[in-house]
Amino acid sequence: MLFVVALALILATTAGIARADSVGAKRLIYWLGWMSAVACAAVSLLPLGLKTTVITFVGFAFAVVFWAWLTTPYLKIGRRTFALTMADRCSGQGPDSGEDAPAQLPANHYPGPVTAGTVWWIFAILTTAAGVGVYLGGWRWQTITVAVVLTALGAISGLDDASRALGTARGQHVQAAVIAVASILLWLAPIAAYAIGYTIGLRHPTGRGSGPRSLDHGS
Repeated sequence: MLFVVALALILATTAGIARADSVGAKRLIYWLGWMSAVACAAVSLLPLGLKTTVITFVGFAFAVVFWAWLTTPYLKIGRRTFALTMADRCSGQGPDSGEDAPAQLPANHYPGPVTAGTVWWIFAILTTAAGVGVYLGGWRWQTITVAVVLTALGAISGLDDASRALGTARGQHVQAAVIAVASILLWLAPIAAYAIGYTIGLRHPTGRGSGPRSLDHGS
């Protein structure tokens, strides 16, 4: 019965967000609706044990928070909105919103627009996870696939950064250091691919690098 209630809450939350007029109202509906649905779904599993209930609640609650950060401006703590894109971070901000004024978008941002710092932290987390996977489970097809993807992303990122004169790692040196260390378990493939791509980009700029180059290396 509670599982059915959870599904009904999800449908009501989706409909409520679609009808709400303001970001604040959408944010309130999102958190009340989804967290209530998660609680109902978790409690419905009590016959399977308290451990299962707690794990389910924590897992789905994390998914709700992550989705809010990834796709919406609903993750707000105090006066600050946490979101993947600058557009979501600035959504609903204004003189009467009670939030800080939107920050100027740096020249080294990624499409979205997403800041370089955010993207490079994601790269760092993925590379670390891949390294831990190799350390714990060896080279399986899953870890090989992730390593290949990270290596390809490294080469493409290096080529793009150099072509657009954005500096190594777009100025995100802490994240780059984490990636370099984590890459040791991946035979240094991601960081080596980035270095090769960057070297090629310096000598043969491609794509957007053919236009005016930015001198802003900040985050």
